[in-house]
Amino acid sequence: MNLLPGRVGRDLGGLLSFPLLVVAIVVFEGAVFPAIRKFGLWLWFVVATVIAVVGILLLAYARFPLYQQRKFLAIGPSSIPEERKTAYKWAWLLVLVAVLIQLVLLMMIR
Repeated sequence: MNLLPGRVGRDLGGLLSFPLLVVAIVVFEGAVFPAIRKFGLWLWFVVATVIAVVGILLLAYARFPLYQQRKFLAIGPSSIPEERKTAYKWAWLLVLVAVLIQLVLLMMIR
């Protein structure tokens, strides 16, 4: 019985992906936040981060039926159920706004 297969199983990959993503976000924001505080723009940075998190949660909510059907690579709103298309569109709008705010902040501190 081989307890260590040559590749990571789906369940282990799923369990490890979220903590690794959180670590990557914390490291990035830890590197950028001191510069943001130095220029007094920390409130905008926190607002953009909160907007991004809300958008990502809305996106996960809108795509959850696809995940249940194991359609992980479906792109666009055509495969989203009709009752969740509004959440899908709002999610991408919020993520786009958050990215634009953070890009403007990065340009301001350089």
